[in-house]
Amino acid sequence: MEGALASRCWKLFWLAATSFLILPFTLQYTGEESAYTLQAYEQWYTGHVLRPTLLGWPYGRPPLFNWLIAAVTPLVGWAHVLGVARMLSALATVASGLLVAAFTRRVTGDRHRAAFTALVFLTSWEMLFYYGWLAYSDALFGALTLTAMLAGWLALREAQAAWLALALLCAAAGFMTKALTSYVFLAGVLLVVGWRERNGWRLLRPTFLACLPLLALPWLWYHITPSGAGMATGMVGDIVDKLGFQGPVPYLRHALTYPLNAAFNLMPAGGVLVWTLWRQRPESAGGGASVSIGVTAGYAVLLNLLPYWLAPQSSTRYLTPLYGLAAVWISEMLWLRRAAVPVALRWCTAAIVLKLVAAAWLFPLYTAKVRPDIRAIAQQVDQIRRDRQVPLYVEDTAWVGLSIAATLDTLPGDDGRPRPPLGHVPGKDWTDGLVLVEHPEGFTGTVIAQFPDVALLCRGSGCLPAKKTAMTSPVNPKKSP
Repeated sequence: MEGALASRCWKLFWLAATSFLILPFTLQYTGEESAYTLQAYEQWYTGHVLRPTLLGWPYGRPPLFNWLIAAVTPLVGWAHVLGVARMLSALATVASGLLVAAFTRRVTGDRHRAAFTALVFLTSWEMLFYYGWLAYSDALFGALTLTAMLAGWLALREAQAAWLALALLCAAAGFMTKALTSYVFLAGVLLVVGWRERNGWRLLRPTFLACLPLLALPWLWYHITPSGAGMATGMVGDIVDKLGFQGPVPYLRHALTYPLNAAFNLMPAGGVLVWTLWRQRPESAGGGASVSIGVTAGYAVLLNLLPYWLAPQSSTRYLTPLYGLAAVWISEMLWLRRAAVPVALRWCTAAIVLKLVAAAWLFPLYTAKVRPDIRAIAQQVDQIRRDRQVPLYVEDTAWVGLSIAATLDTLPGDDGRPRPPLGHVPGKDWTDGLVLVEHPEGFTGTVIAQFPDVALLCRGSGCLPAKKTAMTSPVNPKKSP
């Protein structure tokens, strides 16, 4: 029975993983995805490996995700950069699922429960439907930080300093992907495991203390990157900004909705657990102390969730590293209520079917009906630029403007070679060219074309009639193309 159950779990796991293949190269930019593809292209084109930039300006986060995008994309062409970035995110998510399975099997010795844990993770709402495949840095950050947390757990459990070294290296890689909070997540797990398993004293062993110099890796990065000082200030500022209090009503709204949103992201298995908690008593645990990993993981999730819950301004996307630990907890609670496992499998199957339908039909339909057509706008803007033969700049840092800029960067250049990356206007006194802006009323210039959520302005010769050197395409100033 359990053998068949494990086989079914893995089949569903890989079916869920296959669903990530549908959208990467077909769905247009959404949200902040273009921020990462723009940075990757700019670093690749300029060769400034140690200095991430966005539209030419220094960017306040380390560039590990950019490096991976820039390393892979030239192999398939920069026209496919969005698909490459999404595939990297999807691979990181699938790897996270395999990681929680490997950890569960190592600690419990139960390969069937390991397969179930992997499925619970990969079918969670946030991973399957959103940040698990979008071209954000969150999936990679989550995978690296989850590795750090589980390696730190094994370091204490197995008294092996090599695991702690791996944990600190992965925390550093998480920092290089997104934020310093990778170390906070690791510290939270070490604290909980040390308390629950009574082995925290092992961190004071000489071999463990010998790993501490690895904590200096962020300091080293800040000293070797040209924008290190500003990046360090900005990354700390990002954390401080989350503590900004905007009044009692917004704070109470956040305090009430944040845990609910986080719980929803653990559906469907999390919902099955809630349904069964008061309907079924846990069966005999068996397996000794190993079964307590779910409770320990649950405490670690709660401890690491608490700062985001209490912070007046934070998003559940910052919890991505915790979904693996949450899967360890949820799967154990369901595993101890064996009658709930088939129910959970049915709901996981339903989630996968819904994802396949959404990827093949619902997401594209929503994008076509609601979102501006980024590629069509970019092509029209590029045609206007070609017609007038003037420079094009970008001052719109909202998602539409950045997505148009990312699309323009990867269109073939006038000579068929890669284009120089677009950037900001050279200064307030610029007199010649075109510029994309979000709010034309706040910028000096003449509106030459209006699109949904973005306008194209001109100055100087950019406002002159188009030269007859290229075929022009009509631009509707009122409607989305």
